[in-house]
Amino acid sequence: MSNLELQNSADKSIRYSEAFKRQVVSDINQGLYSVLGAMRKYQIGGNMTVYKWLAKYNSVHKMTGGGSSMKKTEKSSGTDLYARIRHLEQVVSDLSIENKLLKTTIEIADETYHTDLKKKLRQDIIKRTREEKEQKKLTMKQITDYFGITRQAYYKAEKTNELRLLSERACLSLVQTIRRKQPKIGCKKLYYLLYDDLMNLPYKISRDKLFTLLRDNDMLVKRKRRYVQTTNSNSANPIYSNLLKTVKVTKPNEALAADITYIRHSKGFAYLSLVCDLFRER
Repeated sequence: MSNLELQNSADKSIRYSEAFKRQVVSDINQGLYSVLGAMRKYQIGGNMTVYKWLAKYNSVHKMTGGGSSMKKTEKSSGTDLYARIRHLEQVVSDLSIENKLLKTTIEIADETYHTDLKKKLRQDIIKRTREEKEQKKLTMKQITDYFGITRQAYYKAEKTNELRLLSERACLSLVQTIRRKQPKIGCKKLYYLLYDDLMNLPYKISRDKLFTLLRDNDMLVKRKRRYVQTTNSNSANPIYSNLLKTVKVTKPNEALAADITYIRHSKGFAYLSLVCDLFRER
């Protein structure tokens, strides 16, 4: 180490600089090394040398007794450190299992619903993680690196989302203005009337996007389907029983079934009468 000073005297004794001593004490206080570990790392001779430095430079590490007491303290410190290492190993193992299960869940969801959840929800995940990163001590670079994008790409996408939301609010406001006068006007006519305004928005809205936007906000005009009611369940006419319910048909033309319905065509509706042979089923 550069701070180690050697004095070439007759007995070849080693003198350590003040900076070196303080550095060793600092490493021990930070938990980088134990006392014995620091002695081996920096090749410090003497059983009591490092303890003397701790007593001199660190009020926490005061020598409270003889060598036997210090050995007990060292042993106790080693036991606590080993227990902490075992605890951290268990925590890492649990987190590894949880991470594997989450990845498997995302992969199955992607295969089932034919989507990319990691990409689809990327912006929302990063935004929420940014709000909690002070607690998790995550940097923005760590978060974006996980999704394989740069910080600039995230901020650009965030700005695009803000412009999109702003444009969508403006579009809905324009639609509501027209709907006050024409409540039943459809989406195609709205797009035709608002085309210039929609193209001048910061985030341009196409026809399909307009359909989606109105549908998501429950603003599409619901059509009233025209149909003909062919059955009147509340009729006062008598209801006849099914005479063939217990009869087994054994030959053609033994029993026939008939019905009537309506068919829509270009000029309206037409009657359709059907007669079916129950034996042939045609």
